[in-house]
Formats: sequence, structure tokens, C-alpha cells
Amino acid sequence: MGDDRAALADLIETHVLHSAELIAKLPGALEAGNAKELERVAHSLKGSCGMFGALALSQHCAKLEELAKARHLSEAAAAVTAVLGEQKAVVDALQKKRRAVLGESGELLSDPVPQLP
Repeated sequence: MGDDRAALADLIETHVLHSAELIAKLPGALEAGNAKELERVAHSLKGSCGMFGALALSQHCAKLEELAKARHLSEAAAAVTAVLGEQKAVVDALQKKRRAVLGESGELLSDPVPQLP
């Protein structure tokens, strides 16, 4: 049972850190007008967030992916803001779950939610 708990905690940590790396790319891609990068990042996040049950975040990512694919960058700004906002809630929930899995001594991960310029 302990190995399963540790594996789940590691999986949560890996997801939080990986998604933070991806999400950190969104503001710069938006500012640069890089629709292809926005689409790629949103697509990657959509799947991984969905696997963790972060359905609202996955839906925001799907919307961002759709807007980026259509090159509607002015509308994509609101979608990026929605992704960043929902990511904060998802990280908080996953860190709470990770602490519950590890016990109260579970170390918190740093806040991986970037801010828009």
C-alpha cells in the first residue's frame, strides 16, 4: 500500500511540474503571436489535465487550442487567462490530494502558475 501511495504522490508531482512548464509558455507565445505554440501547448495540456480529472481546465485548453488553430489570437488572450486561473485551482486541489496521500508531512510544491504580463 505504501508503494502505491508514493507512486500516486510522484505522479501528481510529475503532472504538476510538467503542466507548469507547459503553462509557463502560454503568456510568451501569446505575446509573440505564436499561434502554433499556443495550439501545441493547449493540446498537450488538454489531454494530461483530462487524465487527472481537471475537466474545466481541459475544456479551457480545448477552447484555446481551437482559437489558436483558427489564428484568433485576440480571443485567445481570454482563453489563456482562463487556463492560468483554472490551473491555480487545479494545482491547489492536487497539492491537497498529494498531502493527503503522503500524510501531513507531504512537502508542498512551489506555486507553478505564471502571471500574464
